[in-house]
Amino acid sequence: MKYLLYHATNKVNADKIKDEGFCPKPEIRFPLVKREGANPRMVSRVKKKPGSLGYGSYFFSSKVLTELYRKEKILVEGSCILTVSLVLDDNQEKCVLDLTDEETLDYFLEYKERIVSQPNYQDLEKVFRNDNQSSLEGALVEHFIKDVINAQSTSQHAILVRAMTVSQIKGSNRSYVANGFEYCIRDNQVLKTVSLM
Repeated sequence: MKYLLYHATNKVNADKIKDEGFCPKPEIRFPLVKREGANPRMVSRVKKKPGSLGYGSYFFSSKVLTELYRKEKILVEGSCILTVSLVLDDNQEKCVLDLTDEETLDYFLEYKERIVSQPNYQDLEKVFRNDNQSSLEGALVEHFIKDVINAQSTSQHAILVRAMTVSQIKGSNRSYVANGFEYCIRDNQVLKTVSLM
């Protein structure tokens, strides 16, 4: 399967991405459930908080939404949009965490409900909440992948996360109706071409 995706950034980052590719994702390290002997300081060692779909490179599938996002959110001269070709073979297609699929979404929501009932959830909520994206949500996605997806098969891992997005831009009037699809690419090897739009 082939997808065309769009990434808004500034010109300096665009040149770096075209030369070196997107940065690999860092590993998330924090105890989600208190375990005997767990180090409570692990939470403070998180160097970069995840985005709302976890760690990875973020893209929209809509040119229009990406352009609106670029105009409003990338507030530097020379902002631009990169067009990226994403190619997945049949085996890789099985490694997509598709939160647009109702069955998968229900499974994730059940997992979240179990986590929310844990005693240290409120502490984690304070550490991982941020204004533009829910880092806590992204941390939960990371743990869902680690605890559930990877546990089902040692040969599979989530190479990307797909979800509907509610990107707040002018004209959305703080709407909660989804205005596009967002992709979090966790394995940059599936990105085949990068070009300036």
